[in-house]
Amino acid sequence: WLNNRKIVLSVMEALNKERVKVAFQDIVDINSGRVVFKEALARIVVDGNLVSAGEFIDLIASTNIERKLDKLVVEQVLKILKSGIVKGKVSLNLSSGFIKKNIQWFLHMLEEYNISPDSIIVELVERDDILDVKGTKENLELLKKKGVSIFIDDFGIKYANYNLLKELPIDGLKIDGSIVRDMKFNKLDSAFVSCVFQFAKIKNVKIVAEYVETEDVKKELERIVRENQIRTLYAQGYYFGKPIVLL
Repeated sequence: WLNNRKIVLSVMEALNKERVKVAFQDIVDINSGRVVFKEALARIVVDGNLVSAGEFIDLIASTNIERKLDKLVVEQVLKILKSGIVKGKVSLNLSSGFIKKNIQWFLHMLEEYNISPDSIIVELVERDDILDVKGTKENLELLKKKGVSIFIDDFGIKYANYNLLKELPIDGLKIDGSIVRDMKFNKLDSAFVSCVFQFAKIKNVKIVAEYVETEDVKKELERIVRENQIRTLYAQGYYFGKPIVLL
């Protein structure tokens, strides 16, 4: 408990002093190796060290602290895009709470930094049930109308499930890395990935396979792509490159 409390206090201090960095990781077309967009990943500075969001995000989920982090990351990303250091599409991890309460602010910031909405992908990161959050679906539809793309993050675990694929106005989904990295040795994981490909063809959405870290995983994905006659698959992971911190 004390350790968790210390982590939360460290996050709060980092946010208050705006010690927030953004790392960018390539998402590539698995067939051509072409970079199709980059994901912006939050980092905070604690005692001079960079700490990834994965180490603390569950402790601040669905709180004002999380929404403050989201805002700081959005501003950092838009500054970087405006500077021209990063070109092309960029994805941002945003919670349903942020989508519900800060959508007008988000659209205003795009205008202020003169960033085209069609260069932004919102990845829905879920720690509660989106479909239970009133107004979220409507705000996602507003984002789509403006030109922002919508992806479901961590598909296949917890709340990032079939209902979201069926009900929300999405453009793509990211298969959770815990499923992707084990599918070479786990027939159930491999079968799940094949099913997701079929869902995606029917819904006409893009797929990103997360945590592609080895040649074996890449080859397994390529096999499933061939067997399911998938034209396009995107991939993300250390096999294609680690996140790089800018500014």
